[in-house]
Amino acid sequence: MEAKVSFFSTLAGIARTIFWLLLIFMLLFQWLRSPSYERERMQVIEAIQKERGTRAITLIHRQETVSLFGIPVSKYINIDDAEAISQVTSLVSELLQKCMSEKDAQKIAALITTGQFTHDFPITVERAKSAGFCISTDMPKLIYSLMDFYPQTGAGRPSVNYVPMQQSP
Repeated sequence: MEAKVSFFSTLAGIARTIFWLLLIFMLLFQWLRSPSYERERMQVIEAIQKERGTRAITLIHRQETVSLFGIPVSKYINIDDAEAISQVTSLVSELLQKCMSEKDAQKIAALITTGQFTHDFPITVERAKSAGFCISTDMPKLIYSLMDFYPQTGAGRPSVNYVPMQQSP
């Protein structure tokens, strides 16, 4: 009888050890995966900048989910609006000055970067053209590659996320 007890005790000890090792491995994998995912996003953004020869500005505000064993345990929004708004307004104004007067460019830049238009109220191609924007509907494949990093939520609601950018040489 003692042999059976020690066999099952040993088996239970091995099972506990395997459980804890798997748990630690899965937590480490998720913890280490997040920075590499961000690096992959940044590499695509840098490729877009290099291809276009211009600075890429992304303002993608979305809810991130942290899951454990596929079960969502935490959600957070990663955005730094205060710093982004003034930078985006200035850059949008500069870009618009290629198509319109400085006064009109500043007016439209303030309008589209201060919360008047959000993801709930998209600016259509027709509306943008009628406002005087110089736009193109040609979308480079790299943009689609970038958007693959921001899948839509299961609920079917679109989301946006600010991705802080570092200067590329």
